[in-house]
Amino acid sequence: MMKRYNKIFVIACLFMFAGWVQAQQVNTLYFLENAPMRHTINPAFQPVSKVYITLPAIGYTSFWAGNNAFNMGRLVFNDPITNQTITALHPNAQGNLWKQLPKTTLVNADAYVNLLGFGFRIKDSGYFHFNLAERIDAHVGIPNQLFGLVFGESLTNVDLSALNVSASVYTELALGYSHIINDQWTVGGKVKLLSGQAYADGRLDNLMLHSSPKEAYLRGEGELAFAGLINGATLPDFSGMAVADYLQLIKPTELGAAFDLGFTYKPIENLQITASVTDLGFIHWKNASSGRMYIDTTFNGIGDFTYSDYVQDGVFQLDSLLSHAGNTLVGYADALHVEPLVSDKFTRMITANLNVGIDANFWKNRVGVGVYSRTRFYNQHITEEVTLGAAFRPCNWFNLAASYSFINGHGGNLGAAMSFAFYDGIMFTVAADYIPMIYAKADANDMVIPIPYKTSGVNLSFGMAIVAGTNHRDKKVKLRDSDRDGVKDPFDLCPNTPRRVKVDMVGCPLDSDGDGVPDYMDKCEATPAAAYGMVDSVGCPVDTDMDGVPDYLDLCPETTEEERPFVNSYGCPSDSDGDGVTDNIDECPDTPEEARGYVDSVGCLLDRDGDLVPDYLDQCPDTPGSWKNMGCPEIKQELTKAVEEAMEGVYFDTGKSTIKKQSYKALDELAKVLKQNPNHRLHIHGHTDNVGSYKLNKDLSLRRAYAVRNYLRKKGVADSSMIVEGFAYNKPVASNSTASGRAKNRRVELTITYQE
Repeated sequence: MMKRYNKIFVIACLFMFAGWVQAQQVNTLYFLENAPMRHTINPAFQPVSKVYITLPAIGYTSFWAGNNAFNMGRLVFNDPITNQTITALHPNAQGNLWKQLPKTTLVNADAYVNLLGFGFRIKDSGYFHFNLAERIDAHVGIPNQLFGLVFGESLTNVDLSALNVSASVYTELALGYSHIINDQWTVGGKVKLLSGQAYADGRLDNLMLHSSPKEAYLRGEGELAFAGLINGATLPDFSGMAVADYLQLIKPTELGAAFDLGFTYKPIENLQITASVTDLGFIHWKNASSGRMYIDTTFNGIGDFTYSDYVQDGVFQLDSLLSHAGNTLVGYADALHVEPLVSDKFTRMITANLNVGIDANFWKNRVGVGVYSRTRFYNQHITEEVTLGAAFRPCNWFNLAASYSFINGHGGNLGAAMSFAFYDGIMFTVAADYIPMIYAKADANDMVIPIPYKTSGVNLSFGMAIVAGTNHRDKKVKLRDSDRDGVKDPFDLCPNTPRRVKVDMVGCPLDSDGDGVPDYMDKCEATPAAAYGMVDSVGCPVDTDMDGVPDYLDLCPETTEEERPFVNSYGCPSDSDGDGVTDNIDECPDTPEEARGYVDSVGCLLDRDGDLVPDYLDQCPDTPGSWKNMGCPEIKQELTKAVEEAMEGVYFDTGKSTIKKQSYKALDELAKVLKQNPNHRLHIHGHTDNVGSYKLNKDLSLRRAYAVRNYLRKKGVADSSMIVEGFAYNKPVASNSTASGRAKNRRVELTITYQE
């Protein structure tokens, strides 16, 4: 079991090494104003010390390795099937990792080792920098579809032309100068002489993989190039080499140049904008060789095998699988043909950077916040990083910073940096980006292996410099406390605090409730945050209209004197019965809910027609009526009688809507009475028994009702005086289980109402 988890841990470490995101310098350094090596980001930056000296290696070293695609969360995760920690290569993995990757994955490594450096201030405006450093820069480009093949995807035609690798080792000799033009502008530049030690580059013009279920063939061609210590493809024999020969070998013949340019601009006192371009340059390689390579082979696989073939005692034997695959692949080595390398000369650009930042300072530059953007250019590839940072600078000899970075659009990367020195002497600086915060735990017996699950990687820099003139002002000035509040004048933001008043760390009177009135003047000590800005000179909430509700709660801040006794908890005149008339003028305070909207200006019920039936109940609000008929005039007896006789005398056959002739007499009498009383409305409701479907009966009930209406229309009754509805068998008056009951349900009901 221990052996299994050791393998997982090794795989995790390898992928983490390949998963760190690119960064030539630690971005969090941008927010450390006192760090001497900060000028590597922008040559316009000036250290706070008058003089600094950096020692070999320990003076400033930065190392990183990375790519633009991977993080640990994509490579190592918990298997829901076995509940064990597995890698993306495990058979239980989903196998779609490669689909989430960019078209080309860039794997990079970089190291910066300072060999010697120093700087010094000239008067108060200029600053010189000198440094000698060793640089290592390596890049590998891997096409997306190659990962698809690794993870078992069935791809028939795969373009691998983006596959490339390059690496360079060179020494950098730099001389820089920064100058403060005025209170707003500072400019800086740096000239670099580059001496190349080694270079290797392999590129493919085209490489295509065509596959079928039984075999695959690979065809393509490309270029190889070597320079520096490597002559052709052969390393020199260092055994027994004399010192003179060795010195001749490493003599700087591979020369190049580069430059840095930058500026800082302060449009206002506490805001700074910075921009720079760094490492814009080239190396001309003279001691170089190049040649063409050709690939043409048919691939039949690495033999028949299954996952279970390499499982022993429940442990996957990775070593056995790799040994089998390696032995098989040796047979395909002849497919790679390289022409004899010939002497050549070529020039290559080094990796350049564009740096842009903006930061704001508060409390006399003791606190700073800002945004820093870095864009890296390698061949035709671009990577971008955006870092949000904050800094705490209580004094020149101590700076502390924290950051949060977005890399190629992905967040979740924390950084931290610190630089300190105890007065003039040695200043220590340490900084890291992309600090792991979330870990997956792989259990191996009694051992727990933490794996940074969702972390893009770690980029670490450290430095140690001898500084002078960092704290000279602090030594010469005797700090005073003019108002005797316990806070020295340079740090006191409220220098005239009254005696014996409690103050905070910056010398201002305490304001416990945060209402803007200091505690020693505040008579309302627990003012809520909602009342901020609405308190009087003694810290109490203002009540402008004096209704007992403070302004921060008052939705009606202009309450009149008459309304004050009748306000609710929101400072608005109350309306207890909700009729829209406030209690202070409501003469009928118990208006029912259904009568709201039917009251007069003093909250009493309206009765427009004066029939003693209030409008909210009156169905004829403009015609005097009676309570018995809901405020409408009572129906005349002759109308009622005519409607009853007509309703009893209307007959239909089963399933038909034709009125029988025996119904005509009653309907004729009804039509006569309706024409004599035009202010009435006849309601005609059709009904059926339950024989047949609802749809058919619904249609039949309507047709019967319309048959009555149409008959009355022919007799001169206006359409506006008739309303037609059909109810099918929804409203029976008798049981539908008997013939007599069904006959009663086949009917047309007539009712008469008054119409204004």
